Amino acid sequence: MLARCLASLPAAIARVEEPVFVVVVENSPDAQARATVEGFADQLDVIYAQEEEPGIPFARNRAVEMALARGCAWLIFIDDDEWVAQDWLEQMLAGRSAYPQADVLTGPVLRDYPETAPDWLPRSGHDGVATGTSLQAAATNNTAVASHVFSADGLGLRFEEKMRYTGGSDTEIFLRVTRQGGQVIWIAEAQVFEEYPDNRSTLGWHIARNIRRGSAGVMIERLHERPVLPYVVPRIGHCLYLTFGRLAQALVLFIPKRRRGRAQAMKAVLSAASAWGYLRGLFNLRSEPYRRPDGR
Repeated sequence: MLARCLASLPAAIARVEEPVFVVVVENSPDAQARATVEGFADQLDVIYAQEEEPGIPFARNRAVEMALARGCAWLIFIDDDEWVAQDWLEQMLAGRSAYPQADVLTGPVLRDYPETAPDWLPRSGHDGVATGTSLQAAATNNTAVASHVFSADGLGLRFEEKMRYTGGSDTEIFLRVTRQGGQVIWIAEAQVFEEYPDNRSTLGWHIARNIRRGSAGVMIERLHERPVLPYVVPRIGHCLYLTFGRLAQALVLFIPKRRRGRAQAMKAVLSAASAWGYLRGLFNLRSEPYRRPDGR
């Protein structure tokens, strides 16, 4: 996966005039990716680092320190199981010019499902969102961040290491940006692609993810020292509203349009899973999938 990610970068970088360097941080005690990274040294200005402290925030913070040490103006995060469109970087930089007030720019991750994947799975997480839309937060799967977000003379933020196993440290830091008056701007044209293998294309996997996201959202409110009940109650209510509404649609559609009815039923289950995640978070019960190296 990492090799495909790195192989997609030279063509994208060649389309822009600004100097670009690549940082790969492996969050593992075994330097398994080093040889892969070194194999691209003739195509990319690439730096490899090994972060042995387990947990995604530690790897992200290591990458931040390395980028700041090189004096970069912007940091762009993608995941190792993604690959970029040829005009991805060009579009991201165009977004930076078009929205100079932005502290963070983020774009779509288009999911590449196996042929056996069910048709109710979403194509991306922000279908239909227009370029220039302000968001509350973002993930690090396709996101450019101005260096002042991290620098000592700016906001001085780092990824929250207390979320090392829960996931959500990316959402947490970008939510802090917007809560401090910063802006996260959507750039629909800056596209990357992500492989979804069979084990991540199941209902069970998506249920677990929605539960994790719900409980992590409550954890973020606690970390920000905000009251939890005003956050949890309306979200549970909204999730239950979606659950019963989608179940009703599923029943109506199931006979004339079985495929659409089944899709609505699956979405209802996922809405219920989100509600359960918020409820777990209310009682400080956390999902920690990232205790496993492959947990996602």
